[in-house]
Amino acid sequence: MAGETWIFAIAAALAGVVLLGLGQGLTFFADEWAVIEGRSLDLDGFLRPFNEHWLGATIVVYRLMLSGFGLGTYVPYLVLLVALHLVVASEVFVLVRRSAGPVAGLAAGILILFFGSGFENLFWAMQIGFVGAAALGFGAMLLLDGTPDRAHGIAATGFLTVAVATSGMGLVFVAAVGLELLADRSRRRFVYAAAIPAAIYLAWYVALGRTGVATARNPFTLEALGQVPGFVLQGLGAAGGAITGLGPIVGLAVPLVVAVVVVGRLATGRGLPARTVGCLGGIVVLYVLTGLVRAQLVADAALYTRYTYFAGPLLLVALGALVGPDLRTLSMTPRLRTVLVAFGGTILALALVWNVRLLIEGRALFLERADRTRALVTVGLSGLPPEIERDRTLILVPSPASLDRLVTEHGSPLRDSLVVGGVPPISDAAMADALRRVEERKGPIGLLPQ
Repeated sequence: MAGETWIFAIAAALAGVVLLGLGQGLTFFADEWAVIEGRSLDLDGFLRPFNEHWLGATIVVYRLMLSGFGLGTYVPYLVLLVALHLVVASEVFVLVRRSAGPVAGLAAGILILFFGSGFENLFWAMQIGFVGAAALGFGAMLLLDGTPDRAHGIAATGFLTVAVATSGMGLVFVAAVGLELLADRSRRRFVYAAAIPAAIYLAWYVALGRTGVATARNPFTLEALGQVPGFVLQGLGAAGGAITGLGPIVGLAVPLVVAVVVVGRLATGRGLPARTVGCLGGIVVLYVLTGLVRAQLVADAALYTRYTYFAGPLLLVALGALVGPDLRTLSMTPRLRTVLVAFGGTILALALVWNVRLLIEGRALFLERADRTRALVTVGLSGLPPEIERDRTLILVPSPASLDRLVTEHGSPLRDSLVVGGVPPISDAAMADALRRVEERKGPIGLLPQ
């Protein structure tokens, strides 16, 4: 292996250890309980929409994990999540290295390894659907890179088909790959790799998926459409800030600079690399789709790290394809080389500091969520006031009646057999909050859309 590959492999091993170490003490949260309680390994469980998503493949994997490991430990679920993330980082490393050279590829890969800007997808095992879609989508890009043959095209079709059945984020990569192929005349014949998964998803949506698309709101309104441009702009800023360490506001400078370069290339007749077209298009599709259904939730919903996890890597790959070839062929004096290395090193350092800080903050947030979850489970199993009905859900976890059944079948999430020293004790504040939440229950409320 080349030197940069060895360095990346060592960094990946370190990242895996760090992420799993930071994940110690976490537990099942929110949507995971909806899958645990309300989905099974059957056709209905596979096809029924989950909010706006088709999570069929995710649910199959999650239910198999539940059968194998139960609720007595969260560690295996995090191992799978981290393993998928390492695949994503490896794919970004290879894609950027091919277009922009080994140094740029190594920098991009290491940044994604410690990508705290996407921490929701690194500490919440339910996000195997999101991270899995990214791994499959970037894998399809690699399969169709260069001069692919029919076997590569068929394999990429399979990857993207599984991706759209893994989460709605698969659509982002269907768009990115499809636009890339359409922009490259030499590979246009492989556009079926994106068209077939898109058709399969459309058939699912028409038959079943449209029943879940308005969970948060109806996206087919003028109000929803009107919020999309601002949502896209915020998302682009989040992506630019994530890869530079400048934050989402100053980070808007990155897409603005990219826009200037794009306009300059088009004005001079140079055109754009197909991969840049695809990846930038994928980012726009990401924020258009999420903006249509989620922009009304909170003012800064576009800054959610679950989305930046896609936009940041896609932007890195787009930039590598856009400026990488020019940098590799540029005749540089020693002074210019020193300036470029210093500039790139500074940006990488800022980005790593920013993302590692977010990793630590994200871990603290998910530890609070784990504390709250264990408190609710404790109250539901043994501390329920007598006037509260046992079949009434507790919002973040199932009803006490369901908890009794799940713990009997799969073990208790109040312990974790694979965490050295055991899980942290439940805080008094979390227990008090759990009791308050239970006592405030006025009537039956569904747990989560299933």
